Amino acid sequence: MSSVANLQVPRAGELNLDHVAHFVPHLDSASGALETLGFTLTPFSEHSHRSEPGGPLAPSRAGRSRPPAPATAA
Repeated sequence: MSSVANLQVPRAGELNLDHVAHFVPHLDSASGALETLGFTLTPFSEHSHRSEPGGPLAPSRAGRSRPPAPATAA
């Protein structure tokens, strides 16, 4: 495993989250609130889901966001 990959593996007792989904009724309001909290939002990417196995795909209105990059020392 490369040194970068080793850094991505959680140590015993740790949990790493790749991304977290937020399902909200008002996407624009939620986006503004997340930006106010310091999150950098990625472009909206619509996801879909099935309410039951084999059922039709329905839009979930989910978007993606990621936390801001850590500050680097100058």
